[in-house]
Parts: sequence; structure tokens; C-alpha cells
Amino acid sequence: NQVYDTNLIKIEPFSIKCGLRFGHKTCMVKSKLFIFGGFGELATDAYGKHLRLSSIEVVDLNNKMNASVLDLDESILGDRIFHSCASFDDKSIYVTYGRSNPSKLFNNILKLNVNISEENVEVNSSHLTIENINSNVLSRYRHAS
Repeated sequence: NQVYDTNLIKIEPFSIKCGLRFGHKTCMVKSKLFIFGGFGELATDAYGKHLRLSSIEVVDLNNKMNASVLDLDESILGDRIFHSCASFDDKSIYVTYGRSNPSKLFNNILKLNVNISEENVEVNSSHLTIENINSNVLSRYRHAS
């Protein structure tokens, strides 16, 4: 039997409702955790309705009490599930491929330009610009990038 020192791990649940979804992806920019797509509950829905999500939840990891929900026009990001995302710097996030349903696959890459500083506690849609990068590869989902 092993004994674990519980002083090494501190688990603090968020006091906000966020991230209740699957088939989503997360990405960090500065101290902000961006949660994209998936299937689950909207953070702003008190009734717990489940649906494909086209919104982005942003959690400030320095101030765990604060989360923002960015409701974008569904045609911009789409209600993606099983996609990938990656950030290579503190200014942009790339969202790749995925699907909306088994017969609607995405074959594009989106570049989200994020204009925030560490002082921005709350993030809103004016902090984002989105570029559609056309792709000449086959549509895919449940992949890694």
C-alpha cells in the first residue's frame, strides 16, 4: 500500500458552471482557458438543455470566479465537435476540422486572433477576430493536430 501526501495536490472546483460538454477542445492564451465546441450544456443555461455548442467559454485561470461565454454567429465557428485546436503563441488559436453531425464534416482551419492582456479579466467577442483558412485536404474529425 502506498501512502499519498495530500498536501502535494490541491483540488479546487470552480464555483461557476463551465465545461459541461464532450467532443470539445481547450486551448490557453495567456492565463485564459478557451473551451471550444462539443456537445453539452451552455454555461448560461439554467435548465441544462443539451445541444451542439457553437459558443466559446473563456475561463480566467488567475481569477477562477470569472468565466465569459462568447456567443458567436454560428456560421463563423459552427457547432463543431471532435475537432482540434492549438496555440503557438499568446495571440492566436487555430481550430481545425471536426464535424457538426456525421454527414456534415468541416474541411477548414480557423485562425482566431486574440487581442487580450493579462489584465483583461473578462473576455468578449470584440477581443477576437476570426480568419477562415481554406484547406485543400479531406474533411476529418476525431483527429489530432
